[in-house]
Amino acid sequence: MTFSICLRRENGMQRKFLLLCILGIVSISYLLFRFNENVVGYITGNVHKIPRQSTSLERQTTNLTSINNLLMDEDLKNIGFESTERHEFKSLYIKNPVIYNENASKILESKQGQTKIISLHRINSNSENWLYKENKYNVDFKRCPYNCELDPYGKKVVEADVVIFMCKGMLPSPDIKRRPGQLWVTHCYETELTNRYPGDYNFWKNQFNLTMGYRLDSDIVIPWVRLGWRDSALLYKQDHYREIAGAKTKTATWWVRNCRDDRMNFVKEMQKYIDIDIFGNCGKKIDCPYWFDDYKCRHVFNTTYKFYLSFENAFCTDYVTEKLNKLFKDRTHIIPVVKGSLDYDRYFPSSSFVNGNKFQSAKDLALHLKELGNDLPRYSKMLQEKDRLSAMPFRGIDWCDVCEAVHTKNGRIINDIKQWSHENTCKKSEYLKSN
Repeated sequence: MTFSICLRRENGMQRKFLLLCILGIVSISYLLFRFNENVVGYITGNVHKIPRQSTSLERQTTNLTSINNLLMDEDLKNIGFESTERHEFKSLYIKNPVIYNENASKILESKQGQTKIISLHRINSNSENWLYKENKYNVDFKRCPYNCELDPYGKKVVEADVVIFMCKGMLPSPDIKRRPGQLWVTHCYETELTNRYPGDYNFWKNQFNLTMGYRLDSDIVIPWVRLGWRDSALLYKQDHYREIAGAKTKTATWWVRNCRDDRMNFVKEMQKYIDIDIFGNCGKKIDCPYWFDDYKCRHVFNTTYKFYLSFENAFCTDYVTEKLNKLFKDRTHIIPVVKGSLDYDRYFPSSSFVNGNKFQSAKDLALHLKELGNDLPRYSKMLQEKDRLSAMPFRGIDWCDVCEAVHTKNGRIINDIKQWSHENTCKKSEYLKSN
Protein backbone atom coordinates (compact mmCIF):
# COMPACT_ATOMS: atom_id res chain seq x y z
CA MET A 1 0.00 0.00 0.00
CA THR A 2 2.81 2.36 0.89
CA PHE A 3 4.42 1.72 -2.48
CA SER A 4 1.17 2.54 -4.34
CA ILE A 5 0.93 5.82 -2.44
CA CYS A 6 4.46 6.63 -3.53
CA LEU A 7 3.56 5.85 -7.14
CA ARG A 8 0.45 8.03 -7.07
CA ARG A 9 2.38 10.98 -5.67
CA GLU A 10 5.33 10.50 -7.99
CA ASN A 11 3.48 12.04 -10.92
CA GLY A 12 3.46 15.41 -9.16
CA MET A 13 6.77 15.16 -7.34
CA GLN A 14 10.40 14.86 -8.27
CA ARG A 15 12.15 11.55 -8.70
CA LYS A 16 13.81 11.96 -5.32
CA PHE A 17 10.47 11.65 -3.48
CA LEU A 18 9.85 8.21 -4.99
CA LEU A 19 13.28 7.03 -3.97
CA LEU A 20 12.78 8.29 -0.42
CA CYS A 21 9.50 6.37 -0.28
CA ILE A 22 11.34 3.24 -1.34
CA LEU A 23 13.87 3.98 1.37
CA GLY A 24 11.02 4.08 3.91
CA ILE A 25 9.66 0.75 2.67
CA VAL A 26 13.06 -0.84 3.10
CA SER A 27 13.30 0.42 6.65
CA ILE A 28 9.81 -0.87 7.55
CA SER A 29 10.59 -4.26 6.06
CA TYR A 30 13.78 -4.35 8.03
CA LEU A 31 11.89 -3.86 11.31
CA LEU A 32 9.82 -6.98 10.56
CA PHE A 33 12.75 -9.38 10.30
CA ARG A 34 15.41 -7.65 12.35
CA PHE A 35 17.17 -9.66 14.94
CA ASN A 36 20.16 -8.94 17.12
CA GLU A 37 22.88 -11.33 18.03
CA ASN A 38 25.31 -10.23 20.72
CA VAL A 39 28.14 -12.17 22.18
CA VAL A 40 29.45 -10.73 25.41
CA GLY A 41 33.14 -10.00 25.12
CA TYR A 42 35.44 -11.00 27.87
CA ILE A 43 39.11 -10.90 28.66
CA THR A 44 41.14 -13.67 30.19
CA GLY A 45 44.73 -12.60 30.67
CA ASN A 46 45.93 -11.29 27.31
CA VAL A 47 43.34 -13.18 25.25
CA HIS A 48 39.93 -11.63 24.71
CA LYS A 49 36.81 -12.14 22.62
CA ILE A 50 35.04 -9.37 20.74
CA PRO A 51 31.31 -8.71 20.27
CA ARG A 52 29.99 -9.92 16.94
CA GLN A 53 28.21 -7.40 14.72
CA SER A 54 24.68 -7.91 13.42
CA THR A 55 24.73 -9.33 9.90
CA SER A 56 21.17 -8.06 9.38
CA LEU A 57 22.44 -4.52 9.96
CA GLU A 58 24.99 -5.10 7.22
CA ARG A 59 22.21 -6.17 4.86
CA GLN A 60 20.30 -3.04 5.75
CA THR A 61 23.38 -0.94 5.02
CA THR A 62 23.65 -2.59 1.60
CA ASN A 63 20.03 -1.73 0.82
CA LEU A 64 20.52 1.87 1.84
CA THR A 65 23.68 2.10 -0.25
CA SER A 66 21.86 0.78 -3.32
CA ILE A 67 19.13 3.39 -3.00
CA ASN A 68 21.59 6.19 -2.37
CA ASN A 69 23.48 5.19 -5.52
CA LEU A 70 20.39 6.09 -7.55
CA LEU A 71 20.71 9.66 -6.34
CA MET A 72 24.50 9.75 -6.56
CA ASP A 73 25.00 10.99 -10.12
CA GLU A 74 23.04 14.17 -9.53
CA ASP A 75 24.58 14.80 -6.12
CA LEU A 76 28.12 14.23 -7.41
CA LYS A 77 27.57 16.61 -10.30
CA ASN A 78 26.53 19.30 -7.86
CA ILE A 79 29.95 19.18 -6.21
CA GLY A 80 31.96 18.87 -9.44
CA PHE A 81 32.49 15.10 -9.60
CA GLU A 82 31.07 12.16 -11.53
CA SER A 83 30.59 8.52 -10.58
CA THR A 84 33.37 5.95 -10.84
CA GLU A 85 30.81 3.78 -12.66
CA ARG A 86 31.35 5.96 -15.71
CA HIS A 87 35.01 4.92 -15.88
CA GLU A 88 36.59 1.57 -16.67
CA PHE A 89 39.65 2.33 -14.56
CA LYS A 90 39.05 1.26 -10.96
CA SER A 91 41.27 2.05 -7.99
CA LEU A 92 41.17 2.04 -4.22
CA TYR A 93 42.53 5.59 -4.37
CA ILE A 94 39.88 6.85 -6.81
CA LYS A 95 36.42 6.76 -5.30
CA ASN A 96 33.16 8.64 -5.28
CA PRO A 97 33.10 11.39 -2.68
CA VAL A 98 30.83 10.08 0.05
CA ILE A 99 27.61 12.07 0.17
CA TYR A 100 25.88 11.19 3.41
CA ASN A 101 22.11 11.03 3.07
CA GLU A 102 20.63 12.50 6.24
CA ASN A 103 17.37 10.53 5.92
CA ALA A 104 19.28 7.26 5.63
CA SER A 105 21.40 8.26 8.61
CA LYS A 106 18.33 8.82 10.77
CA ILE A 107 16.82 5.45 9.82
CA LEU A 108 19.98 3.56 10.65
CA GLU A 109 20.39 5.58 13.82
CA SER A 110 16.97 4.52 15.08
CA LYS A 111 17.60 0.89 14.24
CA GLN A 112 20.96 0.17 15.79
CA GLY A 113 20.25 2.38 18.79
CA GLN A 114 23.79 2.39 20.12
CA THR A 115 26.48 5.02 20.11
CA LYS A 116 30.04 3.74 19.95
CA ILE A 117 32.48 5.81 21.98
CA ILE A 118 35.85 6.09 20.22
CA SER A 119 38.58 7.18 22.58
CA LEU A 120 42.03 8.39 21.49
CA HIS A 121 44.75 7.05 23.72
CA ARG A 122 47.04 10.01 24.25
CA ILE A 123 50.67 9.33 25.08
CA ASN A 124 52.09 12.55 23.65
CA SER A 125 51.08 15.69 21.80
CA ASN A 126 51.49 14.01 18.41
CA SER A 127 48.63 11.60 19.02
CA GLU A 128 46.25 14.49 19.62
CA ASN A 129 47.58 16.65 16.79
CA TRP A 130 47.27 14.07 14.04
CA LEU A 131 44.15 12.19 15.06
CA TYR A 132 42.08 15.14 16.17
CA LYS A 133 43.44 18.61 15.52
CA GLU A 134 44.40 17.87 11.91
CA ASN A 135 41.52 15.52 11.11
CA LYS A 136 38.14 17.19 11.64
CA TYR A 137 36.25 15.81 8.65
CA ASN A 138 32.92 14.47 10.00
CA VAL A 139 34.38 14.50 13.49
CA ASP A 140 30.91 15.24 14.94
CA PHE A 141 29.46 12.17 13.12
CA LYS A 142 26.21 14.06 12.41
CA ARG A 143 26.12 13.06 8.74
CA CYS A 144 27.42 9.53 9.26
CA PRO A 145 25.15 6.50 8.76
CA TYR A 146 26.28 5.13 12.14
CA ASN A 147 26.28 6.57 15.63
CA CYS A 148 29.63 7.39 17.22
CA GLU A 149 31.10 9.83 19.71
CA LEU A 150 34.74 10.88 19.69
CA ASP A 151 36.65 11.23 22.94
CA PRO A 152 39.69 13.16 21.68
CA TYR A 153 41.48 13.58 25.00
CA GLY A 154 41.03 10.07 26.39
CA LYS A 155 38.75 11.13 29.25
CA LYS A 156 36.34 8.25 28.58
CA VAL A 157 38.98 5.66 27.75
CA VAL A 158 37.75 3.22 30.44
CA GLU A 159 34.12 3.18 29.29
CA ALA A 160 34.88 3.54 25.56
CA ASP A 161 33.86 0.88 23.03
CA VAL A 162 36.99 1.54 20.97
CA VAL A 163 40.46 2.83 21.87
CA ILE A 164 42.83 3.99 19.13
CA PHE A 165 46.57 3.82 19.86
CA MET A 166 49.24 5.52 17.78
CA CYS A 167 52.06 3.22 16.64
CA LYS A 168 54.59 5.97 17.18
CA GLY A 169 55.70 6.36 20.78
CA MET A 170 54.13 3.27 22.30
CA LEU A 171 54.97 2.54 25.92
CA PRO A 172 56.14 -0.92 27.09
CA SER A 173 52.61 -1.39 28.43
CA PRO A 174 49.47 0.77 28.40
CA ASP A 175 48.57 3.08 31.23
CA ILE A 176 44.88 2.15 31.09
CA LYS A 177 42.82 -0.79 32.25
CA ARG A 178 40.89 -2.53 29.52
CA ARG A 179 37.26 -3.39 30.02
CA PRO A 180 35.65 -6.57 28.59
CA GLY A 181 34.63 -6.26 24.95
CA GLN A 182 36.64 -3.12 24.26
CA LEU A 183 38.19 -2.95 20.79
CA TRP A 184 41.81 -1.82 20.56
CA VAL A 185 42.93 -0.30 17.27
CA THR A 186 46.50 0.47 16.24
CA HIS A 187 46.98 3.44 13.91
CA CYS A 188 50.22 3.70 11.90
CA TYR A 189 50.32 6.78 9.68
CA GLU A 190 54.04 6.52 8.93
CA THR A 191 56.36 3.66 7.95
CA GLU A 192 58.26 1.25 10.17
CA LEU A 193 61.28 3.53 9.79
CA THR A 194 59.65 6.07 12.11
CA ASN A 195 57.04 3.94 13.92
CA ARG A 196 59.15 2.10 16.48
CA TYR A 197 57.89 -0.15 19.25
CA PRO A 198 59.48 -0.24 22.71
CA GLY A 199 62.33 -2.73 23.17
CA ASP A 200 60.11 -4.94 25.29
CA TYR A 201 56.77 -4.96 23.50
CA ASN A 202 55.59 -8.42 24.56
CA PHE A 203 52.58 -6.96 26.31
CA TRP A 204 51.22 -5.75 22.96
CA LYS A 205 51.02 -9.26 21.54
CA ASN A 206 47.44 -10.61 21.42
CA GLN A 207 46.05 -7.19 22.32
CA PHE A 208 45.00 -5.38 19.14
CA ASN A 209 41.82 -6.18 17.22
CA LEU A 210 41.87 -3.84 14.22
CA THR A 211 44.54 -2.04 12.20
CA MET A 212 44.21 1.48 10.82
CA GLY A 213 46.57 3.31 8.48
CA TYR A 214 47.73 4.01 4.92
CA ARG A 215 48.36 0.36 4.03
CA LEU A 216 45.67 -1.12 1.83
CA ASP A 217 45.49 -4.30 3.91
CA SER A 218 44.53 -2.30 7.01
CA ASP A 219 41.09 -2.95 8.48
CA ILE A 220 40.46 0.81 8.36
CA VAL A 221 42.30 2.29 5.39
CA ILE A 222 43.30 5.94 5.79
CA PRO A 223 44.98 6.80 2.47
CA TRP A 224 47.15 9.85 2.01
CA VAL A 225 45.80 10.09 -1.55
CA ARG A 226 42.04 10.50 -2.07
CA LEU A 227 40.93 11.27 -5.61
CA GLY A 228 37.66 11.37 -7.53
CA TRP A 229 36.68 11.78 -11.18
CA ARG A 230 35.99 15.37 -12.14
CA ASP A 231 32.68 16.09 -13.86
CA SER A 232 33.48 15.81 -17.59
CA ALA A 233 31.44 18.94 -18.27
CA LEU A 234 34.02 20.94 -16.29
CA LEU A 235 36.99 19.90 -18.43
CA TYR A 236 38.54 22.52 -20.70
CA LYS A 237 38.87 22.19 -24.43
CA GLN A 238 42.11 20.69 -25.69
CA ASP A 239 43.34 24.06 -26.97
CA HIS A 240 43.27 25.45 -23.42
CA TYR A 241 45.56 22.68 -22.12
CA ARG A 242 47.85 23.35 -25.07
CA GLU A 243 48.03 27.04 -24.06
CA ILE A 244 48.88 26.07 -20.49
CA ALA A 245 51.61 23.73 -21.69
CA GLY A 246 53.06 26.26 -24.13
CA ALA A 247 53.37 28.95 -21.45
CA LYS A 248 55.57 26.88 -19.12
CA THR A 249 59.24 27.86 -19.08
CA LYS A 250 60.96 25.32 -16.80
CA THR A 251 61.20 21.54 -16.74
CA ALA A 252 60.88 20.34 -13.16
CA THR A 253 60.79 21.32 -9.51
CA TRP A 254 61.11 19.57 -6.16
CA TRP A 255 60.31 20.74 -2.65
CA VAL A 256 62.21 18.78 0.00
CA ARG A 257 62.95 18.98 3.72
CA ASN A 258 65.35 16.09 4.28
CA CYS A 259 68.64 16.89 2.55
CA ARG A 260 70.56 13.78 3.57
CA ASP A 261 68.58 10.96 2.04
CA ASP A 262 69.30 9.12 -1.20
CA ARG A 263 66.81 11.17 -3.19
CA MET A 264 69.12 14.18 -3.18
CA ASN A 265 71.94 12.35 -4.96
CA PHE A 266 69.44 10.96 -7.48
CA VAL A 267 68.03 14.41 -8.26
CA LYS A 268 71.48 15.97 -8.50
CA GLU A 269 72.32 13.36 -11.11
CA MET A 270 69.17 14.29 -13.02
CA GLN A 271 70.22 17.96 -12.91
CA LYS A 272 73.15 17.15 -15.18
CA TYR A 273 70.65 16.70 -18.03
CA ILE A 274 67.63 18.91 -17.25
CA ASP A 275 66.84 22.00 -15.18
CA ILE A 276 65.35 21.17 -11.78
CA ASP A 277 64.63 23.89 -9.22
CA ILE A 278 64.89 22.60 -5.65
CA PHE A 279 63.09 24.45 -2.87
CA GLY A 280 62.82 23.97 0.87
CA ASN A 281 65.54 23.15 3.39
CA CYS A 282 67.80 21.77 0.69
CA GLY A 283 67.47 24.35 -2.05
CA LYS A 284 66.41 27.85 -2.96
CA LYS A 285 64.78 29.99 -0.32
CA ILE A 286 61.45 31.40 -1.38
CA ASP A 287 58.86 33.53 0.39
CA CYS A 288 56.18 30.87 0.20
CA PRO A 289 54.66 28.45 2.70
CA TYR A 290 55.53 24.78 2.45
CA TRP A 291 54.59 23.37 -0.93
CA PHE A 292 53.42 26.73 -2.31
CA ASP A 293 50.28 26.53 -0.16
CA ASP A 294 48.83 29.90 -0.96
CA TYR A 295 47.23 31.15 -4.16
CA LYS A 296 49.98 33.51 -5.32
CA CYS A 297 52.80 31.01 -4.88
CA ARG A 298 50.76 28.14 -6.30
CA HIS A 299 49.95 30.18 -9.40
CA VAL A 300 53.65 30.77 -10.10
CA PHE A 301 54.42 27.11 -9.48
CA ASN A 302 51.48 26.01 -11.65
CA THR A 303 52.33 28.16 -14.66
CA THR A 304 56.11 27.74 -14.65
CA TYR A 305 56.96 24.05 -14.22
CA LYS A 306 56.07 21.06 -16.37
CA PHE A 307 56.88 18.32 -13.83
CA TYR A 308 57.03 17.86 -10.09
CA LEU A 309 59.28 15.18 -8.55
CA SER A 310 56.98 13.30 -6.19
CA PHE A 311 59.69 11.02 -4.81
CA GLU A 312 58.94 9.06 -1.64
CA ASN A 313 61.61 8.93 1.05
CA ALA A 314 60.89 5.28 1.89
CA PHE A 315 60.17 2.17 -0.16
CA CYS A 316 57.57 0.51 2.05
CA THR A 317 54.36 -1.38 1.30
CA ASP A 318 51.66 0.92 -0.14
CA TYR A 319 53.52 4.01 1.06
CA VAL A 320 52.42 7.01 -0.97
CA THR A 321 52.10 10.38 0.75
CA GLU A 322 50.25 13.67 0.48
CA LYS A 323 52.80 15.15 -1.93
CA LEU A 324 51.06 13.25 -4.75
CA ASN A 325 47.60 14.20 -3.53
CA LYS A 326 48.53 17.91 -3.59
CA LEU A 327 49.26 17.70 -7.30
CA PHE A 328 45.56 16.98 -7.93
CA LYS A 329 44.32 19.81 -5.75
CA ASP A 330 42.91 23.09 -7.11
CA ARG A 331 43.46 22.08 -10.74
CA THR A 332 47.24 21.99 -10.50
CA HIS A 333 48.41 21.72 -14.11
CA ILE A 334 51.72 19.98 -13.53
CA ILE A 335 52.57 16.32 -14.16
CA PRO A 336 53.76 14.23 -11.18
CA VAL A 337 56.91 12.16 -11.56
CA VAL A 338 56.51 9.39 -9.02
CA LYS A 339 59.01 7.01 -7.48
CA GLY A 340 58.28 4.69 -4.58
CA SER A 341 57.14 1.18 -3.67
CA LEU A 342 53.50 1.53 -4.74
CA ASP A 343 52.33 -0.18 -7.93
CA TYR A 344 51.44 3.18 -9.47
CA ASP A 345 50.24 1.78 -12.80
CA ARG A 346 47.71 -0.36 -10.98
CA TYR A 347 46.16 2.45 -8.95
CA PHE A 348 46.45 5.55 -11.16
CA PRO A 349 45.84 6.08 -14.90
CA SER A 350 49.22 5.95 -16.60
CA SER A 351 48.34 9.01 -18.70
CA SER A 352 48.21 11.20 -15.58
CA PHE A 353 51.80 10.78 -14.31
CA VAL A 354 55.33 9.64 -15.16
CA ASN A 355 56.40 6.44 -13.41
CA GLY A 356 60.01 6.95 -12.40
CA ASN A 357 60.30 3.30 -11.34
CA LYS A 358 60.38 2.26 -14.99
CA PHE A 359 63.71 3.93 -15.73
CA GLN A 360 67.04 2.29 -15.07
CA SER A 361 68.91 5.44 -14.11
CA ALA A 362 68.52 9.10 -13.18
CA LYS A 363 69.88 9.98 -16.60
CA ASP A 364 67.24 7.90 -18.41
CA LEU A 365 64.44 9.50 -16.42
CA ALA A 366 65.79 13.02 -16.97
CA LEU A 367 66.10 12.52 -20.74
CA HIS A 368 62.56 11.14 -20.88
CA LEU A 369 61.21 14.23 -19.11
CA LYS A 370 63.14 16.46 -21.49
CA GLU A 371 61.66 14.70 -24.51
CA LEU A 372 58.13 14.63 -23.11
CA GLY A 373 58.23 18.25 -21.99
CA ASN A 374 59.28 19.38 -25.47
CA ASP A 375 56.52 17.39 -27.17
CA LEU A 376 53.71 19.95 -26.85
CA PRO A 377 50.80 17.82 -28.20
CA ARG A 378 51.74 14.83 -26.04
CA TYR A 379 52.42 16.85 -22.89
CA SER A 380 49.22 18.92 -23.21
CA LYS A 381 47.24 15.69 -23.67
CA MET A 382 48.68 14.43 -20.38
CA LEU A 383 47.58 17.64 -18.67
CA GLN A 384 44.07 17.04 -19.95
CA GLU A 385 44.02 13.41 -18.79
CA LYS A 386 45.38 14.36 -15.37
CA ASP A 387 42.73 17.07 -15.03
CA ARG A 388 40.05 14.37 -15.12
CA LEU A 389 41.02 13.59 -11.53
CA SER A 390 40.55 15.89 -8.55
CA ALA A 391 41.63 15.62 -4.93
CA MET A 392 38.91 15.22 -2.32
CA PRO A 393 38.10 18.34 -0.27
CA PHE A 394 39.83 16.92 2.81
CA ARG A 395 42.89 14.90 3.73
CA GLY A 396 43.54 12.20 6.27
CA ILE A 397 40.68 10.69 8.23
CA ASP A 398 37.01 10.64 7.38
CA TRP A 399 35.55 9.82 10.78
CA CYS A 400 32.46 8.33 9.15
CA ASP A 401 34.74 5.60 7.75
CA VAL A 402 36.11 4.88 11.20
CA CYS A 403 32.65 4.86 12.75
CA GLU A 404 31.30 2.47 10.12
CA ALA A 405 34.25 0.14 10.58
CA VAL A 406 33.88 -0.17 14.34
CA HIS A 407 30.18 -0.91 13.87
CA THR A 408 30.50 -3.46 11.07
CA LYS A 409 33.90 -5.15 11.29
CA ASN A 410 34.32 -8.13 13.59
CA GLY A 411 37.49 -7.56 15.56
CA ARG A 412 40.04 -10.32 15.77
CA ILE A 413 43.02 -11.01 17.99
CA ILE A 414 46.23 -9.92 16.26
CA ASN A 415 48.88 -12.24 17.64
CA ASP A 416 51.93 -10.11 16.88
CA ILE A 417 51.25 -6.54 15.82
CA LYS A 418 54.93 -5.79 15.17
CA GLN A 419 55.14 -8.71 12.78
CA TRP A 420 52.18 -7.31 10.84
CA SER A 421 53.43 -3.73 10.74
CA HIS A 422 57.20 -4.22 10.41
CA GLU A 423 58.14 -7.61 8.98
CA ASN A 424 59.13 -7.45 5.28
CA THR A 425 57.30 -4.19 4.71
CA CYS A 426 60.22 -1.96 3.66
CA LYS A 427 63.14 -2.50 1.33
CA LYS A 428 66.38 -0.70 0.55
CA SER A 429 66.26 2.56 -1.31
CA GLU A 430 65.74 2.25 -5.06
CA TYR A 431 67.62 5.52 -5.61
CA LEU A 432 70.97 3.93 -4.85
CA LYS A 433 70.88 1.39 -7.65
CA SER A 434 69.44 3.72 -10.28
CA ASN A 435 72.00 6.54 -10.14
